[in-house]
Amino acid sequence: KFITNFFDWYSFLSIIVKPVNDPPTIHVNKTWFVVQDDEKEKYLHELLNGMIRIADEDDDDTVIGLPFNLPSTYMVNVSVANALVDGRGIIGLPPRKYLAGLTVSEEKGEDATSSDSIALVGPLPRIHVALSHVLFSPEQKRFSTERALTGSIVIQCWDIPRDFRRTSQQLFIPNTTFTDNWATHVQTISFQIKHVNRPPTVTFTCRSNPATQGVLQTHEDIPFVFCQNKSFPCSLELNDPDSNPRQDILSLQLKISGENTNQCVGEFRPLNRNYYFNVSSTSCLHVIQGTLTFLREALKHMQIVFLQHWHGHSRLYVSISDAHGATGKDDILLIVFPWNDPPTLTATAVNITLNQNTPTLLSTSTTIAA
Repeated sequence: KFITNFFDWYSFLSIIVKPVNDPPTIHVNKTWFVVQDDEKEKYLHELLNGMIRIADEDDDDTVIGLPFNLPSTYMVNVSVANALVDGRGIIGLPPRKYLAGLTVSEEKGEDATSSDSIALVGPLPRIHVALSHVLFSPEQKRFSTERALTGSIVIQCWDIPRDFRRTSQQLFIPNTTFTDNWATHVQTISFQIKHVNRPPTVTFTCRSNPATQGVLQTHEDIPFVFCQNKSFPCSLELNDPDSNPRQDILSLQLKISGENTNQCVGEFRPLNRNYYFNVSSTSCLHVIQGTLTFLREALKHMQIVFLQHWHGHSRLYVSISDAHGATGKDDILLIVFPWNDPPTLTATAVNITLNQNTPTLLSTSTTIAA
């Protein structure tokens, strides 16, 4: 009789493969957004419809054997690239309350082709908060262009190796020459800034007595240079947020008339013959065309010559228009006082009858006004 009982022994060995030095991954809800250049600054998470998240499969927050509890440390760099215009000022650091526990650096571009760069170093939870609150500011001085401005926000994240961290809780900006061998991931977010034409502006700023604020004063028969009046200093500011001050042509209209009427009470005359060019005048309306730089300089050499012996309340109207028809305007009261006018004699009676040898008071027979 044979015993045919067999016993089989099995042994199981589980092998767990853990990720080592895999690059982190940057997650965004959208990689494209459009804004207008007249919008106020916004947070990135508002433009991307959600917070920016970074995931790392081999996050080593719990490392056994270290003499201190040092969380995983990451460096994130945010920059602007490929913009058609100067990228400086488009992105900005988050408010201070979102930077707690992080080491931060910001580099400004040195020329028109360079861009802002923001570096954030610290643990991922704090980087998530700061990165989502990076400011994007489309409101810039865009010299007159009808093209939409396109560019990209480049976000790059590095997993900083443990041996590059200091032996304390203080975080630091690593030397970027060592980042070539670090695990990294890049996310690019494209943007488009649509141009919105904004009107030029005219602003009178007077520094005279508060009782006469917003009022210019002069005397008749004296040419008035309103941008160089030392007794009642008043500046006239011309601006256009969309134009190139040295290239784009604007139209400046000057008008002087009675305060409550359209009566023409004077005319404009350039002090310098260089500013007679590009000028057309009809009655009391004076029009000058030129760049913003030219118009600002022309105002410094412009005088108002009132009608001879005219005095009273007048109003100076100034408006400026761009090539698209957008207009800005302002006006100011200009009081003209009488100056060295001859006295006048007015008699109500044309003929006076006097009795011979009888004194008569002239005031009983006529009225004299002086």
